[in-house]
Amino acid sequence: MGMENRLLIYAPTGKDGRLLAGVLDRTQMNCHVCRNINETFEEINKDVGALIVADEALTIEFLKRIRLFLENQPTWSDFPFLVLRQTAPDTPEMRSRYVLLGNITLLDRPVSMVTLVSAANSALRARARQYEIREIDRRKDEFLAMLAHELRNPLAPISAASELLRVPTLDRKKIQQTSEIISRQVRHMTGLIDDLLDVSRVSRGLVTLDEGVQDAWQIVASAVEQVRPLIDARQHQLTVVDLPLTASIFGDQKRLVQIIANILNNAAKYTPPAGQISLSVLVDDSNVIFSVTDNGIGMEPEVLIHVF
Repeated sequence: MGMENRLLIYAPTGKDGRLLAGVLDRTQMNCHVCRNINETFEEINKDVGALIVADEALTIEFLKRIRLFLENQPTWSDFPFLVLRQTAPDTPEMRSRYVLLGNITLLDRPVSMVTLVSAANSALRARARQYEIREIDRRKDEFLAMLAHELRNPLAPISAASELLRVPTLDRKKIQQTSEIISRQVRHMTGLIDDLLDVSRVSRGLVTLDEGVQDAWQIVASAVEQVRPLIDARQHQLTVVDLPLTASIFGDQKRLVQIIANILNNAAKYTPPAGQISLSVLVDDSNVIFSVTDNGIGMEPEVLIHVF
């Protein structure tokens, strides 16, 4: 059971906390009894489902620290509290303390086991949904950060090609080749913009692949075309070696180009000027193997395992 499903229990009388935990443990809930206010706030700042607290624990110090905690919780979070309250006295001062907690469920004591378990389950379900929203936001942020980087790649060859078209002595064949570069990279960028407009799929974890049989040479050519302006600007020498005459891959052409272009882009960025970069393509019985090497700074082994 994950930390997100934990129920914290804080009652100034330790016996009350242990009794509550005993009841909830019998329903397979993951409970943690906090012995004091410091432990309560140490635990609440971890991934937690909800806090069950006795109303006599709602001291001025507790509420001051809770207010700070609530003010600093992320936008996806609306932390739930279950307050076990005395039926008397019901004073304006106590009601004002309840309001400060925000997302609160009041349970009059003595509370039945059925009521307590039902309220705890409801709080945990609501909190689980908040954690789902956090995960959706994380995926969306990662996707948008990646896409912002990806959108820059086609701009370099488009810019270089447009500058070339301004040369008055350019022959017809060169004009056609340059125009084709612009056309290819505009199509690639259009696909990336389509991804951006359909970011809702990423929120649901539904990025789809347009899979089909792809030409390995065309993937390499498109990736090199994207990175060529950076390679030339840094005066690197790029060598493509061992490319077979024909090699087919079943996959998403756009994604495959992105992968190879990103690796080449990093090789170009992190290799000192006038460096050596090599892209090799090998084929065995069932795989097409792309390999990029350079004489740049490289990566530490412990970092390398997390790259993909």
